[in-house]
Amino acid sequence: MRKAVNRLSGAFECDFDDLVESLPQPVNLGRFEPPTTAVSCFVGIAGFEARCFTGAETLAMLGWGAQAAICVHYIQENMTESNEFYTNNLYAACRHLCQGREPEAVTHNEHNLARDFGDRLLDAIHRMGIDTSSSATHVVFDITVGSSRLLLEGLHALLNTDVELTLVYSEAAEYRPSYDEYLRDQKNIIDVGKPGRDFLTSGVDRVELLHRLMVRSADARSTYLIAVPSFTPTRISAVLEEMAPSLVHWLFGIPHLIPNRWRLDAQRDYHRAFIEPSHQQSYVSTFDYREMLNILEKTYGEKRVDHNLLVCSLGSKLQKVGQVLFHILRPEVGAIASIAHQWDPERSKVTRACYALRFGPCSQLRRALWRTRTYRL
Repeated sequence: MRKAVNRLSGAFECDFDDLVESLPQPVNLGRFEPPTTAVSCFVGIAGFEARCFTGAETLAMLGWGAQAAICVHYIQENMTESNEFYTNNLYAACRHLCQGREPEAVTHNEHNLARDFGDRLLDAIHRMGIDTSSSATHVVFDITVGSSRLLLEGLHALLNTDVELTLVYSEAAEYRPSYDEYLRDQKNIIDVGKPGRDFLTSGVDRVELLHRLMVRSADARSTYLIAVPSFTPTRISAVLEEMAPSLVHWLFGIPHLIPNRWRLDAQRDYHRAFIEPSHQQSYVSTFDYREMLNILEKTYGEKRVDHNLLVCSLGSKLQKVGQVLFHILRPEVGAIASIAHQWDPERSKVTRACYALRFGPCSQLRRALWRTRTYRL
C-alpha cells in the first residue's frame, strides 16, 4: 500500500498512514500457533451457509480451546428453518472448543432496530462472568455469516471494550452471481439500461441510521453518501431514495482472488442505472480491510467541511471491519442500514480458506486511532 503524502501528518501524535500500515492483516488460521491458554469466549453465528461452523471446527482441530462460547441465532420471520440448517454442526464445534460445555444462545432480529446487537452481545458475555474491562480477556468472533447490521453493531461494541480481540473469517469457494449469470444479465443491464436483478436478498424492509452509529454533527450542510454496494441493486437504490444525498461516492469492491476480478466491473454494471455523472467512483479491496479505513478517512478529510457524511456498506465482511474502525475514529459520521425483506439461502456450500485477524487489546487499538487526530503539544 503506497503511503500518501500528508503535509499535516506531523501535527498529530501518530501519522495516519503509518497506523494503517501497522494494522494486522488476515492470516490463514493454519499459520497461527494456538494460544497457550484457552480463549475466554468464542462467538459464532448460526446461518444457512456451511461456512458458519467452519471457523469453530477449524479452531478446535488446530488445538484452540475456549472457556465459553456464544451462538447467535437470527430470528427474523420466514427464515428460521434456513438459518438453523447448520446449527447442530456449529454447536458440536463449539462444544469441542469448550471441552463439552454447552454454548450460550443469543438471538438477533435483523428487522428490530430498537434492539442493538452490540448491547445484547456484551450483556451475554457479562452474564457468563467474563470481564470486558480486562486485556487478559480474549474474545474470538467469527464474522463469516454476519449481516451488515449485526457486524457493525457487534464489532463496534467489542472494539469499545478492553478485551483482546481476534476475528475469524471463512472464505467461500465461489460467490453469486456466477459469471454465466452475469453474462445472461448483461443485455438488460447494458443494452436496455435496466437495473441489474437482485442476488442474495429480495426486497427492502427499511432504511435507517443505526442508533449506535448515529450522526453526531447533523446541521444544514448537504449529505454526502459513501455507498458500498453488493450485488443487490434494490437495497442501495432504497438508500438513495430515502436519504436523497447531494453527492454520492461509490466504493466498488476489488475481489480477493484473481479469478473473481471480473466481478469488479460486474458490480458496477449491476448498479449502472443509479450512477450519475456527478458521482465519484473508487475501488477498494474486499479482503484488506485497511483499504476501507484508508479511503473513508481520506474522503472524510476532503469533504467534512462542506458536507455531512454517511456510510452505507453492503459489501464484504472484512470491509465492515475497516468501516467500524473508521466510525471509532470519526464518531460524527453515521452508518445507514438497508434491511432486506428476506435473504437468499442459495449460497456456496464449500469453504476455500479460513483466516484470523488478531487485533490484540482493543484499548491499545483505540488509543492508536485517536492519536492520529490528537495534536502534538
